[in-house]
Amino acid sequence: RAKAPLRRFDAAALSASRCAQANPQFSIPWVLRTASLANLGRGEETRASAQRLLELWPSFTISEYLGSNFTGPERLAMFDEALRRAGLPEG
Repeated sequence: RAKAPLRRFDAAALSASRCAQANPQFSIPWVLRTASLANLGRGEETRASAQRLLELWPSFTISEYLGSNFTGPERLAMFDEALRRAGLPEG
């Protein structure tokens, strides 16, 4: 049975920021950072992170990203909600 997400969004945002600094052209940390910041309600930072994500991955859509089913349904739903709040294209 899958464990429920811990919802440690502060730690997730910090880790994703560090990953993005280490490899600025890798888009996945920007997805994680954007979702974490959206879940924290940090609007301005969320918008800036989403903008950087779209600069790196212009064709990004939420449906395509979540369609890879990289985690369980509860976590996918959390990502879906957060990325929508961030204003990213739904696809």
